[in-house]
Amino acid sequence: MDIKEAYNILLQADRFSGPMVGVSGQMPDTVKAFLNLLQSPRAEETFSNLLEQATLAGQLYALCGLYYADPHKFKEQIEEYRHRDDMVTTQFECKVGGKRVSELVEYKHPSAVHPALRLVQSDQTFKASRERHEGRYVAMDILGGGYPAHFREFESRLTTSSLEPTH
Repeated sequence: MDIKEAYNILLQADRFSGPMVGVSGQMPDTVKAFLNLLQSPRAEETFSNLLEQATLAGQLYALCGLYYADPHKFKEQIEEYRHRDDMVTTQFECKVGGKRVSELVEYKHPSAVHPALRLVQSDQTFKASRERHEGRYVAMDILGGGYPAHFREFESRLTTSSLEPTH
Protein backbone atom coordinates (compact mmCIF):
# COMPACT_ATOMS: atom_id res chain seq x y z
CA MET A 1 0.00 0.00 0.00
CA ASP A 2 1.58 3.28 -1.03
CA ILE A 3 1.05 6.61 0.71
CA LYS A 4 -1.50 7.84 -1.84
CA GLU A 5 -3.61 4.71 -1.47
CA ALA A 6 -3.41 4.88 2.33
CA TYR A 7 -4.42 8.54 2.23
CA ASN A 8 -7.41 7.80 0.01
CA ILE A 9 -8.59 5.00 2.29
CA LEU A 10 -8.69 7.35 5.28
CA LEU A 11 -10.05 10.20 3.20
CA GLN A 12 -13.13 8.08 2.47
CA ALA A 13 -13.31 6.02 5.68
CA ASP A 14 -16.89 5.07 6.52
CA ARG A 15 -16.19 3.86 10.08
CA PHE A 16 -13.78 4.10 12.96
CA SER A 17 -12.56 0.59 13.74
CA GLY A 18 -10.42 -1.17 16.25
CA PRO A 19 -7.21 -2.84 15.09
CA MET A 20 -8.81 -6.27 14.72
CA VAL A 21 -12.36 -6.77 13.48
CA GLY A 22 -14.68 -9.54 12.44
CA VAL A 23 -14.84 -13.15 13.50
CA SER A 24 -11.37 -13.88 12.14
CA GLY A 25 -9.78 -10.80 13.72
CA GLN A 26 -8.59 -9.14 10.51
CA MET A 27 -6.87 -5.78 10.52
CA PRO A 28 -9.17 -3.36 8.66
CA ASP A 29 -7.81 -1.38 5.71
CA THR A 30 -8.32 1.84 7.64
CA VAL A 31 -5.95 0.72 10.40
CA LYS A 32 -3.42 -0.53 7.84
CA ALA A 33 -3.65 2.84 6.12
CA PHE A 34 -3.28 4.70 9.44
CA LEU A 35 -0.17 2.72 10.39
CA ASN A 36 1.29 3.13 6.90
CA LEU A 37 0.84 6.94 7.06
CA LEU A 38 2.21 7.07 10.60
CA GLN A 39 5.47 5.59 9.31
CA SER A 40 5.68 8.15 6.52
CA PRO A 41 8.26 10.95 6.77
CA ARG A 42 5.42 13.38 5.97
CA ALA A 43 3.03 12.03 8.62
CA GLU A 44 2.45 15.42 10.24
CA GLU A 45 1.42 17.07 6.96
CA THR A 46 -0.61 14.08 5.80
CA PHE A 47 -2.66 13.78 8.99
CA SER A 48 -3.19 17.57 9.06
CA ASN A 49 -4.58 17.42 5.52
CA LEU A 50 -6.85 14.49 6.43
CA LEU A 51 -8.19 16.44 9.38
CA GLU A 52 -9.39 19.11 6.94
CA GLN A 53 -10.55 16.90 4.06
CA ALA A 54 -11.59 13.45 5.30
CA THR A 55 -14.91 12.01 6.36
CA LEU A 56 -15.64 12.20 10.07
CA ALA A 57 -14.23 8.70 10.62
CA GLY A 58 -11.13 9.69 8.66
CA GLN A 59 -10.75 12.78 10.83
CA LEU A 60 -10.70 10.59 13.94
CA TYR A 61 -7.84 8.55 12.45
CA ALA A 62 -6.12 11.84 11.61
CA LEU A 63 -6.38 12.92 15.26
CA CYS A 64 -4.85 9.58 16.29
CA GLY A 65 -2.01 10.23 13.85
CA LEU A 66 -1.42 13.76 15.09
CA TYR A 67 -1.19 12.39 18.63
CA TYR A 68 2.23 11.05 17.59
CA ALA A 69 3.19 13.09 14.52
CA ASP A 70 2.46 16.56 15.96
CA PRO A 71 1.43 16.56 19.64
CA HIS A 72 1.10 20.37 19.73
CA LYS A 73 -1.32 20.44 16.79
CA PHE A 74 -3.14 17.45 18.30
CA LYS A 75 -3.80 19.41 21.51
CA GLU A 76 -5.10 22.37 19.52
CA GLN A 77 -7.33 20.36 17.20
CA ILE A 78 -8.76 17.85 19.69
CA GLU A 79 -10.70 20.59 21.49
CA GLU A 80 -13.13 20.97 18.58
CA TYR A 81 -14.03 17.28 18.79
CA ARG A 82 -14.44 16.94 22.56
CA HIS A 83 -18.03 18.20 22.50
CA ARG A 84 -19.26 17.03 19.11
CA ASP A 85 -22.53 15.11 19.21
CA ASP A 86 -22.23 13.75 15.65
CA MET A 87 -22.51 9.99 15.41
CA VAL A 88 -19.87 7.94 13.63
CA THR A 89 -20.11 4.29 12.63
CA THR A 90 -17.74 2.10 14.62
CA GLN A 91 -16.53 -1.47 14.53
CA PHE A 92 -14.76 -3.05 17.45
CA GLU A 93 -14.16 -6.77 17.13
CA CYS A 94 -17.44 -8.18 15.75
CA LYS A 95 -19.67 -5.32 16.86
CA VAL A 96 -20.72 -2.71 14.32
CA GLY A 97 -22.54 0.23 15.83
CA GLY A 98 -22.26 3.92 16.35
CA LYS A 99 -20.81 6.27 18.92
CA ARG A 100 -20.81 9.98 19.49
CA VAL A 101 -17.58 11.61 18.40
CA SER A 102 -17.21 13.15 21.85
CA GLU A 103 -17.29 9.66 23.45
CA LEU A 104 -14.51 8.38 21.18
CA VAL A 105 -12.45 11.49 21.74
CA GLU A 106 -12.79 11.67 25.53
CA TYR A 107 -14.11 8.98 27.84
CA LYS A 108 -15.92 11.09 30.45
CA HIS A 109 -17.23 8.46 32.85
CA PRO A 110 -14.23 6.81 34.48
CA SER A 111 -14.92 4.78 37.57
CA ALA A 112 -13.18 2.22 39.71
CA VAL A 113 -14.81 -0.49 37.58
CA HIS A 114 -14.05 1.11 34.19
CA PRO A 115 -11.12 3.50 34.49
CA ALA A 116 -10.01 5.47 31.46
CA LEU A 117 -6.74 4.45 29.89
CA ARG A 118 -4.33 7.39 29.96
CA LEU A 119 -0.80 7.19 28.64
CA VAL A 120 1.68 8.78 30.99
CA GLN A 121 3.71 9.95 27.99
CA SER A 122 3.22 9.54 24.24
CA ASP A 123 6.02 6.98 23.87
CA GLN A 124 4.43 4.67 26.44
CA THR A 125 3.09 1.49 24.89
CA PHE A 126 -0.49 0.33 25.08
CA LYS A 127 0.67 -2.83 26.82
CA ALA A 128 2.61 -0.90 29.49
CA SER A 129 -0.33 1.37 30.12
CA ARG A 130 -2.69 -1.60 30.46
CA GLU A 131 -0.34 -3.25 32.96
CA ARG A 132 -0.88 -0.32 35.31
CA HIS A 133 -4.50 -1.46 35.56
CA GLU A 134 -3.55 -5.05 36.43
CA GLY A 135 -5.64 -6.70 33.72
CA ARG A 136 -8.90 -4.88 34.49
CA TYR A 137 -11.05 -3.55 31.67
CA VAL A 138 -10.17 0.03 30.78
CA ALA A 139 -12.07 2.39 28.53
CA MET A 140 -10.09 4.02 25.73
CA ASP A 141 -10.31 7.33 23.99
CA ILE A 142 -8.24 9.41 21.59
CA LEU A 143 -7.43 12.24 23.99
CA GLY A 144 -5.68 9.99 26.50
CA GLY A 145 -3.79 8.13 23.78
CA GLY A 146 -5.64 4.83 24.17
CA TYR A 147 -6.74 4.39 20.56
CA PRO A 148 -3.52 5.75 19.02
CA ALA A 149 -1.40 3.47 21.22
CA HIS A 150 -3.66 0.48 20.63
CA PHE A 151 -3.27 0.89 16.86
CA ARG A 152 0.51 1.14 17.20
CA GLU A 153 0.65 -2.17 19.05
CA PHE A 154 -0.19 -3.76 15.69
CA GLU A 155 2.57 -2.09 13.63
CA SER A 156 4.66 -5.24 13.72
CA ARG A 157 1.90 -7.10 11.88
CA LEU A 158 2.34 -4.92 8.82
CA THR A 159 4.11 -6.90 6.15
CA THR A 160 4.15 -6.55 2.40
CA SER A 161 1.39 -9.14 2.06
CA SER A 162 -0.73 -7.71 4.87
CA LEU A 163 -0.75 -4.28 3.21
CA GLU A 164 -2.86 -5.58 0.37
CA PRO A 165 -6.43 -4.27 0.69
CA THR A 166 -9.06 -6.64 2.05
CA HIS A 167 -12.43 -6.71 0.34
